[in-house]
Amino acid sequence: MKSSRFQITLAQSEDNQDICRLFRIPFAGEISLAMEREPDYFLGARIQYEQPETYVCRDRSNNRIAACFSIGKRNVFLNGRKTLLRYYSDLRIDPEYQKASLLFNICLYLKEHVVLPEGFSQTIVFADNQIMNALIDSRSHKRLRPIVPFYISYGQYITHTIAIRKRKNFKNSLHVVVRQAQKEDISIMQRFFDGEARLKQFYPCYDFSKLSKDYYYGLTPESYFLAFEKNQLVGLVGIWDQKDVKQTRVVKYSNRLKFLKPFINALSSTYGGFLLPDEETKLNAVMLHAIVIKNNSAKIFRHLCKTVYEYSQEKNYEYMICGLDEQDSLNEVFKGYMKREVRGTCYLVSYDQNSLQKINKGIFYLEAARI
Repeated sequence: MKSSRFQITLAQSEDNQDICRLFRIPFAGEISLAMEREPDYFLGARIQYEQPETYVCRDRSNNRIAACFSIGKRNVFLNGRKTLLRYYSDLRIDPEYQKASLLFNICLYLKEHVVLPEGFSQTIVFADNQIMNALIDSRSHKRLRPIVPFYISYGQYITHTIAIRKRKNFKNSLHVVVRQAQKEDISIMQRFFDGEARLKQFYPCYDFSKLSKDYYYGLTPESYFLAFEKNQLVGLVGIWDQKDVKQTRVVKYSNRLKFLKPFINALSSTYGGFLLPDEETKLNAVMLHAIVIKNNSAKIFRHLCKTVYEYSQEKNYEYMICGLDEQDSLNEVFKGYMKREVRGTCYLVSYDQNSLQKINKGIFYLEAARI
């Protein structure tokens, strides 16, 4: 793309160090977090996408990488059918360039080279992402409308970060047996997944025969927990430790939380609540993923979560993380857990609003482990 200042090109392996530097930049908020990608950004990108596609924006004047973003593709269920769809993510801009016209250069690049030929794409924007929320609001300015695409809200997304502090009392009200999967379970897992996952919009398609490779890096059959009722598979939940490719670091707290932190932690230590970790701590967390439940039953999901919670406690994890559509009835399972929530908006992105009319409205699913 021609520009007086910036050049946008596909990222290469030699750009890894600069990209990782951008990911150390924290998001502002009462709890300032950095979503890091050490030591190899590109390995993490292969978890997010089946077809990764990452770009860097370079300042021509000094050859410095000022920003990066990803627009790769992955197969999802769209209106119940397997569809290859782009997902926008990983926009990071060096603070020195955040007041430049760089963001609009990126939008123009997408319009000319990516978006228009392919209809629409998908993204999620969290409430504390000031850069993206400002971009979306900028479309109200008439002169920017030809550059900034439509961001059409498909629904609200909740990320639950659950503190693993003590065993929860739980009464088994169903005749449900939960166990870890084995290699021999792959075929029944696949049949069950294909039948249930397609009922939610944008659910990522899975091929359990490819576990441990690229898109499934670090996963094995034992990474999944299965729920059986009368010997029939009725629920499946995976756990994923991604700390060797993706990390969440607590950078700093607001002055208010710094003051309250000793009191909050004292109460949490006494009553089993949510502890605020020290600044510069990296969260020791496990992600819940591939959540498919027969009839989307919260009762079955509750049994699976209990088992995963206890397993995670035995493995010394401090948190488990799960993301769901705000309208998904499975959210009610987490009401009894000590947790914190982060909210965002699921957007469909396009320059052609007509391309969005063919999408059925319904509960959606975004994999927190692949955001």
